[in-house]
Amino acid sequence: MMKTKKCKLVVAGLLCLSACGVFGNTIALDGEWQMRVDDKGEGVAQKFFAETFSGETGVLPGTNHDNLKNETSNRRDMANSTEPRSYRGSIWYQREIEIDDLSKEYILFMERCGWESFIWVNGKYAGTQNSLVAPHEHNLTKSLKKGKNQLTVLFDNLNRKGRGVAPGDNEMVLHYDLTTDVKKSAKLNCGGHNLVHNWNGAIGKIELRVFDKTHIVKADVFSDIQKSEINVKVLIANANKKAEEIKITAEVDGQKKTAQFKLSGAVEQTVEFSMPIKNAKLWSEFNPALYTLKLAMGDQQTETQFGMRELKSDGIQMMLNGKRISLRGTLECMFYPILGHEPMDVASWKKQIGIAQSYGLNYFRFHTGCPPDAAFQAADELGFYLQVEVPGTSCPSTKREEDAATTQYLTDELKRIIYYYGNHPSFMLASMGNEQLIMQGEPDFIERQTARLAEKVQYGQTTDPRHLYSSTTHPWTSDRIDDFYSSAWGTQKEHLCGVKWGGGPVKGYEPFNKEGYRYGSAFDFAGRLEGLNRPLITHENGQWCVYADFREITRYYGAMRAYNYEDFQKDLCKKGLGDWANDFTLASGKLTLLLYKAEIEALLCTPELSGFQLLSLQDYPGQGTSPIGIINAMWESKGLTTPAEFRQFCSDFVPMARLEKMVWDNSETFKADLQISNYSAADFTGEMNWALRNKIGQVVASGNLKKVNAPTGQLSSAGEINIPLGDIKTATALELVVSASNGRVNRYNIWVYPQQNQVDIPEGVMFATAWDDSVEAALENGVKVVCAPSAKAFKDSVPGTFSGTFWNARMKHRQISKTMGLLIDSANPALADFPSEFHSDWQWQDLVNRSFSVRIESLPLAIRPAVRTVDNFHHNRSLAMIFEFKYKNGSVLVCTADIVNDLETRPEARQLRKSLLNYAASPLFKPDVPVTPEAMQEFLGRTDR
Repeated sequence: MMKTKKCKLVVAGLLCLSACGVFGNTIALDGEWQMRVDDKGEGVAQKFFAETFSGETGVLPGTNHDNLKNETSNRRDMANSTEPRSYRGSIWYQREIEIDDLSKEYILFMERCGWESFIWVNGKYAGTQNSLVAPHEHNLTKSLKKGKNQLTVLFDNLNRKGRGVAPGDNEMVLHYDLTTDVKKSAKLNCGGHNLVHNWNGAIGKIELRVFDKTHIVKADVFSDIQKSEINVKVLIANANKKAEEIKITAEVDGQKKTAQFKLSGAVEQTVEFSMPIKNAKLWSEFNPALYTLKLAMGDQQTETQFGMRELKSDGIQMMLNGKRISLRGTLECMFYPILGHEPMDVASWKKQIGIAQSYGLNYFRFHTGCPPDAAFQAADELGFYLQVEVPGTSCPSTKREEDAATTQYLTDELKRIIYYYGNHPSFMLASMGNEQLIMQGEPDFIERQTARLAEKVQYGQTTDPRHLYSSTTHPWTSDRIDDFYSSAWGTQKEHLCGVKWGGGPVKGYEPFNKEGYRYGSAFDFAGRLEGLNRPLITHENGQWCVYADFREITRYYGAMRAYNYEDFQKDLCKKGLGDWANDFTLASGKLTLLLYKAEIEALLCTPELSGFQLLSLQDYPGQGTSPIGIINAMWESKGLTTPAEFRQFCSDFVPMARLEKMVWDNSETFKADLQISNYSAADFTGEMNWALRNKIGQVVASGNLKKVNAPTGQLSSAGEINIPLGDIKTATALELVVSASNGRVNRYNIWVYPQQNQVDIPEGVMFATAWDDSVEAALENGVKVVCAPSAKAFKDSVPGTFSGTFWNARMKHRQISKTMGLLIDSANPALADFPSEFHSDWQWQDLVNRSFSVRIESLPLAIRPAVRTVDNFHHNRSLAMIFEFKYKNGSVLVCTADIVNDLETRPEARQLRKSLLNYAASPLFKPDVPVTPEAMQEFLGRTDR
């Protein structure tokens, strides 16, 4: 422990701008404080507040991650990353301050606390604050004396399950339980999901604010873009309760106005005035114009930043400044493994928002929380839209129903969100919580909860109509008073994402995993939104898991440790697959990227929608470990794509080709409808070009569409292209490139196969559909065998699912396959007539959905499958679809995809069968890894899982 002198601060007259915009004597309290850890929660009963601390010190702003000297936990959790300095309980801080003027008002301002704060001044209790979303402000005026004062602060982040704590002076402080029964031992913290960060302490600004008895507290600015004016509501504090005349001078962009008001003598009073804004510039993502309102009252001055904008719902359309907008967003669960909490500075948020914008996004949905002021400030300046949520229990039910005290607490949290952040133009949407009304089997509960949520929505609509409000982020029902909806369900609970919402078995749902269904980029969600009467944003699209990237382990050097990744890596290496880790990450990531493109384009092509939220652009290493992002949790690239490539299909202007299917045979005419999703700043008038190219860049066909008109705020058709495919004689992978004359480009992979009625078995090759005595005899005689067995031959086979694992295999354990796509040896001669990249693509969809994978752990590790199935990192099974080995005197090529049935309607199956048979008949087919009969029997007879 560090030994230091007592922490002391003398209040001086430093003039600076505070977070609320008020000029006054603001005294920074950041720095070293005396500290006492109270892990048993006995400090109040033992009257720590009456003692003078000495010895151990800590720093504020700071948390347990910064101030605890020793690691408190080495718990290795396969479901989450780990906090080595995890702490749940009380920590006390103390310092001395000196006051020389008792004629002022003194407010202790702590920008964000984890999560309750209790204050004592000179051993006397001075109040408590309890908020996850807003600053804690304590009025210390009546508690301070002239001269030296001892300030003691207690932070408590332990859930006491409704048990009261008596901090002194007979005042009770309730601790509200906002968590599910599963999470009784922890609290939700300042935003975020699944308790990733539950820190203790204070972050952001911590300071003593000094005001005159009569002063401006805050100003709210309401813009009227039709009249080009603002209405200003100014909150005046009047501690002396004087009824007197005041004069306020306002200035915006060189324009001034003076107004006089009479104070009534109330402790607080709101006064209002309006003033014009000449040649007003409207705020949006394309022009984030900001204004500063300067107010002066006597010697006091304030500054409040605002934007001129008007946000409305017009039927099913979301309108900003009279134009329809579409939101392209991602969840923000505020997971920060280095800090252990959300950043509190504008620069960090600008960096993060800038990364999101580089990937074509214009919107964050903050899951079950609200970010700090710095996030709003950054979003204001960059033109980025934010949705916040009231903290609380996700998926409440009769068993987890709010009591009256919790309802009031959550209502107060909404009020605080509006109070502190309402002026920010980036603050667009507010939801009363995550998945509040999904318990459809509990109609009485749904009725009660709907009424509770409606009261909150109505408060927001009445108090601050600058924002749009919704009862819940998923689901939607048309009978609510909400301004907008967010849902993963259509009218009849049809999924508005790539799989039935919530995961379930995952297999069996279009457009990715339904047997016999072939994806085409013409897919959309039309017809699933009958009766929609408000703008709707889809809920948590994506969730396709990427294999864990173990290169990230060293990046967890701060508040969190990636012990889960370390254990996944050890397990993979133990099974002899460690060398494949990076390949697994890249191959599974490319599949995730493919699925995100398909979902996003389907959403853009559903004109009833007002946007989408991905889950998510970035990884979420909690709730079972869910690296579902294109980038990692530190907002760094995984090497899966570039921002420019992602923007081709996720942007304000996207040219698209609507294709019936991605796999064709050469007897057909390739057809595509070209469309433009335009939510840019202006209408488009120009041309569209298209070109069909092979993989070495040679143009097979090309064309141009002139006089294309695509008004902003809608999906527009540009024209149709038709290309006869008869000149393509061999299996060919092609790329369709569509571009607009404004430079925007998009790309689609398609495959063309020769029409064949049947595939002959080459001489010298045996084609078998079961491993039986005839196969054994043939191999004894040196025959080459292509074996396409059925799944029933393997008791532990894994059914094929084209998509990757949904969310993660641990939490969504009902999934049938829990796999993550294919890792393909594209240069393997077995695939010479079946063009492929190293990862899954659409020509594999039907094959995978009509396949199974086999576990090959009992076979020699030297076997390198031509097509390996990537397993999830929780299980790390060695799975294969196409592989070869030497057996007795013969050679075996195994394919567990269905290349036997319905070949007349499955061109990709015919072509893969042909490629494998051609390879087996060639001199190149000479497997060098022998498998013994004993190993083969073990392989066929495996029953363990």
